[in-house]
Amino acid sequence: ENSTKKNIIYIVVDTWRWDCMTSEITPNIYAFSKRALVFDNHRSGSNMTTGGIFSIFYGIPATYFYNFTSQQIAPIVLNEMQKQNYQFHIFASSTLENPPFNRNVFAKLTNIPLFTEGKTPSERDAKINNLFISSLKKQDKQKPFFGFLFYDAAHGFDYPEKYNKPFVPDLDEVNYLDLDDDYNPKLLINRYKNSLHYVDGLVGEVIKELEVQNLLENSIIVITSDHGQEFNDLKKGYWQHGGNFSDYQIKVPMMIFDASKSPLLEKKRTTHYDITPTLCSNYLGVKNPYDEYSFGTNLFKVSENRPYFICGYNQNFSIVEPNKITTISPSGTLNVMDKKLNKLTDEKINYNLVLEGIQTVNKFYKKK
Repeated sequence: ENSTKKNIIYIVVDTWRWDCMTSEITPNIYAFSKRALVFDNHRSGSNMTTGGIFSIFYGIPATYFYNFTSQQIAPIVLNEMQKQNYQFHIFASSTLENPPFNRNVFAKLTNIPLFTEGKTPSERDAKINNLFISSLKKQDKQKPFFGFLFYDAAHGFDYPEKYNKPFVPDLDEVNYLDLDDDYNPKLLINRYKNSLHYVDGLVGEVIKELEVQNLLENSIIVITSDHGQEFNDLKKGYWQHGGNFSDYQIKVPMMIFDASKSPLLEKKRTTHYDITPTLCSNYLGVKNPYDEYSFGTNLFKVSENRPYFICGYNQNFSIVEPNKITTISPSGTLNVMDKKLNKLTDEKINYNLVLEGIQTVNKFYKKK
């Protein structure tokens, strides 16, 4: 019976924007993508880690984050795997206590490490690789497993001291206070690319190990990011992430490897909300309609017509359409912008869509 159960592995590279999955920046992942289904027009559910990871696991917006955290509600996808006797190998380079993923995403799992030893993000990234690879070697071969690897080096613009950097010159050290409207980001971008290149080498080791252990054949591998990274691309003074819902901050690489599926390049719009329903319905035997437990759909059968999706965290969210972004503040004020963050006049607000969006956001709250 177990032979039919697939191993499921999430490889998440913190702070990786969509245009940085290339043969130069991430050669190992890029080569692997040629064997996978690549979703080339994919958005995270948020512009920061909190909501990005939440949207990957729950398939619903992180407007529910506090609610689920206070009640320690675990995601369906992990509950299903627990029921089906999966082993869990969960390794994150940065702590799982801040944001408190130990109190939502991983709330029902015992014995997962909340911290990783190491002085720098790149050191901790190397450490989670070793921990994951050794747990693969020690695990029960008769049971399926779920792996989660969350790399942090690109988020910290970090790589080991003696690293052989492909992008030179780059910045010696990052001073975040320098980042203003006049700052030329070229050296900073090179440093960012070098840190991604370093993480890619680690991901390459993991893929190779899975191959050596003959695990690829029976594993589903999701490779993506929690959010993007902006270098004042829109000349509006935004740096890094968490500042707006433009594509630079929410559009991320996304691929699924399944040895039994032909490689594909999917150009239709997809989101992190689609990951959970795809895995639950295709691999974990969940028969419920997707909309009973997620905002997403099956990535293997993407239909064109999703006019918008909700992006954000807690009370701060936007309705993101193909050509505009309507941000709804906690106080209820609306702000509508085009994709380059130019303010649009209020008559461009589609109030029906906003109302629908707000109702959608609230659909999983229990009716009192």
